[in-house]
Amino acid sequence: MNENRLSPCAMLRILREKYGISQEELASLFGVTTVTIKNWTDGRFVPKKIIREKLQSILKRKERGI
Repeated sequence: MNENRLSPCAMLRILREKYGISQEELASLFGVTTVTIKNWTDGRFVPKKIIREKLQSILKRKERGI
């Protein structure tokens, strides 16, 4: 999977559905509310670049089993 080509929305969905990470856990990781996570997941808003980079990093680690 090429994480660089995935939208933030797609990355969040993969983390939630494939790896079972809850909205609450993601909100805690990024220092935002669960409403913000839902808005990002639904594509209503796009997270800032630093959050997108952190999403890519988390997804890469999960894909590698780290």
